[in-house]
Amino acid sequence: MRAYAIDSFGQPSSIHELPTPVPAPGEVLIRVTAAGVNGFDAFVVSGMAKDFMEHRFPLIPGIDFSGVVAALGADVDGFAVGDEIFGVVERPYQGAGSMAESVAVLAASISARPTTIDLVHAAGLPTTGLTAISAFEAIKPESGQVIVVLGATGGVGTYAVQLLAAAGARVIAVTRAVNADYARELGAAESVDYTAGDVVDLIRASHPDGIDAVIDFVGDAGTVTRLADLVHREGRVASSGGGLEEEALEARGLQATRANRVPVTRLPALARLVDSGRLRVATTQVFPLDRAGEALELMASRHVRGKLVVSLD
Repeated sequence: MRAYAIDSFGQPSSIHELPTPVPAPGEVLIRVTAAGVNGFDAFVVSGMAKDFMEHRFPLIPGIDFSGVVAALGADVDGFAVGDEIFGVVERPYQGAGSMAESVAVLAASISARPTTIDLVHAAGLPTTGLTAISAFEAIKPESGQVIVVLGATGGVGTYAVQLLAAAGARVIAVTRAVNADYARELGAAESVDYTAGDVVDLIRASHPDGIDAVIDFVGDAGTVTRLADLVHREGRVASSGGGLEEEALEARGLQATRANRVPVTRLPALARLVDSGRLRVATTQVFPLDRAGEALELMASRHVRGKLVVSLD
C-alpha cells in the first residue's frame, strides 16, 4: 500500500510502499478515503513526542480517518465489509497511522459516518469534535453567559463555538480579523483580533463587568491566566492545549479543567449532532497524499481555519 511516512526524525518524509496491515482479533481493516490532520500529528513528525511514547519507523502519522471496512478480524461484531465509517487510530505507539491507503484499527474506535456529509469531511471530524464536546461539558455553559474562546476558528474551536452558541452563550471568539466573519457564521456574538492589541485589555474594555468562562484551544497559558482575572469567581476555565496554570486559577476561585478528547464511544453521538443539523462541518482544505507534508507544515503554523484533510482517493 502507499503511505506517507518518515524513516527517522529530521529526515524528509515521502511516499512509501509498505505492506498492507492485517487486522488482529477485535480489529477491522479500513480502506482509507481520507485522513484528518491534527496538531498532534505535526507534533509527532517533528519528534516532540518521542520522549512520551514509543515511535515505530517507518512512521505513518495520522490519528483521524474515514473510509470503508475492507476486512474483519476475529471477534468483531456490528460491522460488515463495505460499511462507510469514521474513527480514530488508538494504539500505545506512533507509527501505524491513517495517512495510508489502509489502516487496521480497533473496532471499538470506529462508527458509522454521519449520513449528511461525505467521507472526506467526515475524516476531519473525530478528534476535533470529541475534544470540542469535552470542553463544552467542562464549561457547562448557561444561557446568557459570556465565554471567551481562544483558537475559535481552528478545528476544535469551530465545533466548540457552535455548541456554546446553541446553548445560548454569548461567545467572544479570539481569532485573526480575516476569520471574524467565519466566527460569526459559527455563532460567535463578537470577535477579538489578537493581532490588533492585547487580548486581555481589549476584552476588559468591552466587558468591564467581567466574563463567565474561558476555553483555550491554543495552549497560551500566560494569556489564559491573565484572562482569568476577568472571570467571575466560581467561573470555569478549560484548555485542550496545555494552557492551564491550575494552582493559580484555583487560587482565584475558578474551576480549571484539562479538556482532552472524550472517549471514542461518543463517536455515534457526534455523528448524530452532525446529522441533526446541530453541528455544521468545519471549512475543509483537502491535500492529496503526496502533499501531506504541506498539510502538516500548515498545521504546525497554527494558523488554520477549520480543518485540513489528506485525501487517499
